[in-house]
Amino acid sequence: MGSIRILTLSALVFMAGPLAAQFGQNIVQYDRYDWNYIQSQYFDIYFYGDDLRLAEFVSEIANEAYRQISDRLNWQIQKRVSIMVYRSHADFQQTNVTFSYMYEGIGGVTELFKNRVVVPFEGSYDDFRHVIRHELVHAVVNDMIYGGNVQSIISGRVRYSIPLWMNEGLAEYLAGGWDTNADMYMRDLALHGDIPPVQQLSGLYAYRGGQSLWCYITAKYGEESIAEIFSRIKMNSNVEQGIKAAIGADYEHLGEQWKEYLKKQYWPDVTGRDRIKDFAHPVTDHEKLDNVYNIAPSISPDGSKLAIMRNNHGVMEIVLISTTDGRFLKRLIRGGTTAEFEELHVLKPGITWSPDGKNVAFAAKAASQDLLYVVDIKTKDAKKYPTGLEGVFMATWNPNGETIAFNGNNGVSSDIYLLDLDSEEIINLTNDIFGEFNPVWSPDGTFLAFSSDRGDYPPYRFDQENNRYDFKERFDPVDGTPLLSVSPGFKMHQYDCGQLDIFTINQDGSNLQRITDDPARENYPVFAHTTPYLFYTSDRSGIENIYMLHLETGEERAVTNVLTGISDLNMAVDDSRLYFTGFEQSGYDIFRIHNPNELWDQPREVALSNFLLADTVTAEDVLVNIDRSRSYSRIEGGYENYIFGMDNHSAFISQREDSSHQVELEESAYKDERGEYRVHPYKTRFTLDLVQTYAGYSTLYSFQGMTQFMFSDMLGNHRISVATEMQISLENSDYFLTYHLLPFRTNYYFTIFHTAYFYPTREGAGRLRHYGFDVTASLPFSRFRRLDIGLTANTVQHTRYVMGYADYILHPAATEELGTIMPRVGYVWDNAEWTYLHPANGWRTSVGVSASPRWRESGMAFQTLTFDFRRYSRLFAGTSGAIRLSGGASYGSDAQNFLVGGLPWLFSSERGGYYGGRYKQDPLSLGEHQLKTIYFSEYLTPLRGTQMMEMVGNRALLLNLEYRFPFLIYYFPALRVLGQLGGVLFIDAGMAWNDLNKDMNHAITYGWGPRFILFGLPFQLDFAWPYKPPDGDTSRNWYLTIGLDF
Repeated sequence: MGSIRILTLSALVFMAGPLAAQFGQNIVQYDRYDWNYIQSQYFDIYFYGDDLRLAEFVSEIANEAYRQISDRLNWQIQKRVSIMVYRSHADFQQTNVTFSYMYEGIGGVTELFKNRVVVPFEGSYDDFRHVIRHELVHAVVNDMIYGGNVQSIISGRVRYSIPLWMNEGLAEYLAGGWDTNADMYMRDLALHGDIPPVQQLSGLYAYRGGQSLWCYITAKYGEESIAEIFSRIKMNSNVEQGIKAAIGADYEHLGEQWKEYLKKQYWPDVTGRDRIKDFAHPVTDHEKLDNVYNIAPSISPDGSKLAIMRNNHGVMEIVLISTTDGRFLKRLIRGGTTAEFEELHVLKPGITWSPDGKNVAFAAKAASQDLLYVVDIKTKDAKKYPTGLEGVFMATWNPNGETIAFNGNNGVSSDIYLLDLDSEEIINLTNDIFGEFNPVWSPDGTFLAFSSDRGDYPPYRFDQENNRYDFKERFDPVDGTPLLSVSPGFKMHQYDCGQLDIFTINQDGSNLQRITDDPARENYPVFAHTTPYLFYTSDRSGIENIYMLHLETGEERAVTNVLTGISDLNMAVDDSRLYFTGFEQSGYDIFRIHNPNELWDQPREVALSNFLLADTVTAEDVLVNIDRSRSYSRIEGGYENYIFGMDNHSAFISQREDSSHQVELEESAYKDERGEYRVHPYKTRFTLDLVQTYAGYSTLYSFQGMTQFMFSDMLGNHRISVATEMQISLENSDYFLTYHLLPFRTNYYFTIFHTAYFYPTREGAGRLRHYGFDVTASLPFSRFRRLDIGLTANTVQHTRYVMGYADYILHPAATEELGTIMPRVGYVWDNAEWTYLHPANGWRTSVGVSASPRWRESGMAFQTLTFDFRRYSRLFAGTSGAIRLSGGASYGSDAQNFLVGGLPWLFSSERGGYYGGRYKQDPLSLGEHQLKTIYFSEYLTPLRGTQMMEMVGNRALLLNLEYRFPFLIYYFPALRVLGQLGGVLFIDAGMAWNDLNKDMNHAITYGWGPRFILFGLPFQLDFAWPYKPPDGDTSRNWYLTIGLDF
């Protein structure tokens, strides 16, 4: 009976899904795309729509970058790489290439099933170029280490993984060398924080710290050391051993040398530079607020309030604070929890006040599009202004109160747009291929200042008579002579779009003027109201500082000389105060300068930072002369791709000498006789993603095995999975076939299944069969809500066989059968925010109804209601509380049972009961209810301290209360091997009863337990006691399980 018990447990686990697996946020396909693709020398570039510009840009940049990356890694890819191009981040969030939602901070992704690269265009060609190069590094490393797919990891051929710092750091380094942004983070860390050991670089510092490490390694050992390190890693099948073999340093020594390098790089650079707090008053304190981002200050017209954007317990929000002491006044908007404000644009923020001080305006993502919002600060009522653009950012309200200017992404460029609040008409003010950002109105509202990468190229001519732009020709706005904005052969991929300067333009589109002309990046302009000064930031020294420009004389002066960086300038209407965002001690805060106009008489001499003086760490020495610096953005990790949890050893994968012809195409194969790319329509073709096989031999069951095949198309819109468990005899094998149809708003899931469990008995044998199909349609209303409608047909059979003593052949003796056709409908709402191992804030709610009519003699008749309500709340110091109420009721002549109690543990101290202490009752001893219990029950867990099937009834409730907290491992460094440790204190209470028997069986337990990651898996260790005051029962049991907390 041991084997049948194990198989019965497998069946029970397989059928226990409805109450355990219904949550998860949605990837919504709001739009249908007509996909095409072009080919280049090494890549297939997929795009949608008729505009080829983005695809051509990607093709040229990718080929150029690949040749350089290949040279640095001394590796030629073995397979062509596919690149999917999206016109905006909102479109990118609809991709089915990956299973994960693409949050705003994710600027691109490289997945490992087919080694596909997915990149969105977000308005800046400079950022777009960087993302392409970054993700191609991952694609080449994937090809080199993992063979270009996940199969090598699953099969065990490669059992080590490239650490995050090495992977992301190299991608950042080869995408652009060293830059202003990375330098700011590392300077701050070197001066104000503890530099972590190499193997503990994670999160943001896996990117910036890893980038710095590669700068150090190549500066000391040469660019050729990159290829040597990866070659040695492959030869040794171990990362640390490979590094040591290549450069003679293990993690410990590499970390020590790197720290010394950082000290030499940054400590001398302190001289003459100021901490921001030395000259500006901090309005917020991220350490006291226990957050990281306090950004985008906007002062009210009366000067009493600041509207800012900040993160609060992991959620971005717009709040009002006092301009004097930073005291919290009111929350206006909480982002990331509803479809209306799905994402606040923390990467490109912009909050602006109406001239009367009654409203604020900003841009946010709502479902499939970005909108401009105008919010009443008293009532919090919000009015939406659709724009029809791919992205909307950085709003600024005209002092006349009638117009809002903003930065918009139209899918191929970033322009300045004007919204007329009365007519809701939208005009593109700078309609061209170049990027324009951070607009701000002049005090009289007649013209705008903005930053742009356009250089000396003029704008399109605005035809005032017809109220439109002339897109065919350009004319000088003064004398009407024809102008060429760009030459007919202009190619954006050849243009230096990394430089930003300040420009001004009239409200009617005339009189475009370049205000600054410097090879650095000037940004965040703001006007003084009482003097002819323009304030802005520039990184010409390698650090973002504030500069002032006299608009009448053209003279400019640096007025700060900071250690880190400054952004988001905002001026009071009486020029009494200048507010800005500053970065210090690993966080962003709002600062205030009094009487900023007086800074003109206090100019600063700003020396170049050491990274600009060091020839060994510039971008042009690494790969190609693109830009000597890049402006910083606040959220890093924007080029997120994947994290593997396996390590140890690998088989050596050699480079094939003749592999290049397999992936490289001649130009004539992908361009026509005119030199234009050949465009091919996308066709759905399935290719294999994964084959996973387990095989073995049993003297009882002969050969056994499970094989799974996974197929999908290039866009991930169609997915097929086939799995079978073979026991030679087909009638006793398992088969599963699933098909996911995902290109539409409604997702469709089709499943056909057959399982058979054959087991010995004293009389002979028995067999349990379960077969049928399932069809589910899932309609997401937003990222957080969806409606699931489905139909499942089940047939289950239990056949008993007796051994013929004459012929020693098994003969069927009796067969029981049950069948159902179950329509169902369920509603799911999930806006939970996760921490490392569990949700920590928000709601998860599920309500479902299912029914089974008796459609045949062996059928079942029941109607079942289930519910699951979960609430999570962040508390303090990284702790959180969680409460869950779940249960249900079933009606009808064959009402379903709810099995309350226990949890699916791996090891436990439980004794007694059945199946090693797992079950309070034996499912196989229930007679005529056996099939019903095994296949048609709903499980309610966890009820720690009890066994599975502790209570059975067709009515049930389960209450779970948890206090979740991080374990302090500062005093126990040896525990770091278990990763980030957590713990819980819990109380579980459950009950079950029947409609015919009103007596309620109940149980209450309590306990605690740690949570940790081991071997890449999440483990839970719980210690539980029953609460039985009258009995005085103090028995304790422990349970080790694999999984995450509810």
